[in-house]
Amino acid sequence: MRKFAQYSCLIASVLLLDGCYINKNGYICSLTLPEAYCDKEIYEKLTNPPAMIENWGLSGRTPSIRLQDWVACGGTTNGGYGLIPLPNGKRRTTEQIQSESKAEFYSIQRCMLRKHYDYIGPCFDNEISRENPPCRARAGLPWE
Repeated sequence: MRKFAQYSCLIASVLLLDGCYINKNGYICSLTLPEAYCDKEIYEKLTNPPAMIENWGLSGRTPSIRLQDWVACGGTTNGGYGLIPLPNGKRRTTEQIQSESKAEFYSIQRCMLRKHYDYIGPCFDNEISRENPPCRARAGLPWE
C-alpha cells in the first residue's frame, strides 16, 4: 500500500511539473491548451457543430418536410445556407460578405418563423441575439 502511495505521488508530481492536470471529467489536460481540447464532448461540438436547421424544432413535422421548408426559405440541402457567387468571377468585399450573409440568414429565419417553426437554438443577452429574428420572436418583440 505504501508503494502505491509513493508511485501515485510520483506520477502526480511528474504530471504537475509537466504542466498537466486532471480535469473534472478525468481527462489529463495541459495547461497550455484550452479546456475544450481536453474534453472530448466539447471538442466534438466545436469541431462538428450541428447544421443550422437543427436549431428549428420539427413542430409536428418530419425532418424531410423541415428540410424542404428550409430549402424553400433559401437554405441549402445540407441544412446551412450560402451566398450565390457573383457573375463574371467578381468577388465580394469582406463587408459585403458580412452584410449579405446576415441578410440572407435573417431572411431564412423569418421565413421559418412564418412557417410556424419553433426556434430551439440559443439566444444570448448580447447585440447579435437582440437583432436575431427568432430571438426577438422568443422575447415577444417584433421580428419582421
